[in-house]
Parts: sequence; C-alpha cells; structure tokens
Amino acid sequence: MSDDTITQPDNLQAQAEEESTTVLGFLGFVLGIVSNFYLSLVLGPIAVVLCVLGIFKGQIFWGLLGLLWSAGAILSSPLLLDMALMSLLT
Repeated sequence: MSDDTITQPDNLQAQAEEESTTVLGFLGFVLGIVSNFYLSLVLGPIAVVLCVLGIFKGQIFWGLLGLLWSAGAILSSPLLLDMALMSLLT
C-alpha cells in the first residue's frame, strides 16, 4: 500500500501536465475566432503561435482548426486588405 501512495503524486503530476498541454491548441482556436472580429493583426499571430505549440504538444485537431481561423483573420484584416489594394492601384 505504501507503493500506491508513492506513485499517486507522480500520476497526478502527469495528469496535470497532460491537461495543461491540451489548453494550448484550444486557446489558439479561441483566439483565432476572436481575431476574426477584433484586433486581427495582434491576436492572429498570437493564435498562430499557440496553435503551432498545441500541434507539437499533440492537440492536432484544435491546432489545425485554430490555424485556419487565425490565417483567415490575418488575411482578411482590413489593414492588410487596404495595403494590398493601395499597392495594386499605384
């Protein structure tokens, strides 16, 4: 029974580390959606970084979904669209 008490904190620590890594991909996904509506050029790159970290930590679904949203937000940013149109017109 003493062996169980020794390994239990290790199991809890491993579980806590696993749960903390699942947050990166999901947080990147949420920031990707928010960046479509607010501060695209600021939140979009932060979402990309979080999504890439999430993918490396094993959250492939949330990471790829967040990358799609954040890439869409960055590419459809009004500031970038204005710069692209100005370069085409001049």
